[in-house]
Amino acid sequence: MKPHIKRCWAALAGAIIALTATPTLVAHAADTGPDFDVLSVTGNTNFNGPIQLVGGSGGWTFSGFTPCAEVSGGIEVNTSEIIELGATCSVVGNGTYASIVCGTMTIAGSFSVSLTVTVPFTATETWTTSFTAIVVDGHGEINGTSVEGTSSDGDTDGGTAWTTTGAVDYTPNGVLAPPNCVGSALTALSLNVAE
Repeated sequence: MKPHIKRCWAALAGAIIALTATPTLVAHAADTGPDFDVLSVTGNTNFNGPIQLVGGSGGWTFSGFTPCAEVSGGIEVNTSEIIELGATCSVVGNGTYASIVCGTMTIAGSFSVSLTVTVPFTATETWTTSFTAIVVDGHGEINGTSVEGTSSDGDTDGGTAWTTTGAVDYTPNGVLAPPNCVGSALTALSLNVAE
């Protein structure tokens, strides 16, 4: 075989090996941010002491469904972060509300996030987000901080507080008889962590 043909075959073989090689998995030791940048999940909020038509206050609890609609950041492959779509997550929350009129209120509290990823390898994270929000006609803008808890993949971010924004949207599960208004609501939650 002529030398230039041998070189072509060698180059082609090298390219095929590079494309089919298993990527190197890199731990999080060099991370400087949390393991999710954006998280969206749908769940249900129960208002303990139904929201009144006018005024009133009480508590709330939230339980999120899985899988997460979107999770980004956190797992590194060949030193580049990949998107963790379809990650399994559990989000629970609780806090207080002070209502002005039904659908318009201030809320405060915290969400606890537990995230599990199995591709390309298994890793788990927990997070706590403390926040406040002003809700107008069922929509609220979240402002708060997120702090990392336990981790299975070598992160060194534990205890660091990261600025967190986001949104919460309530769709009432039916309307109650006056003077009550809403006892529970389907809830769309998004959290954005600034690294």
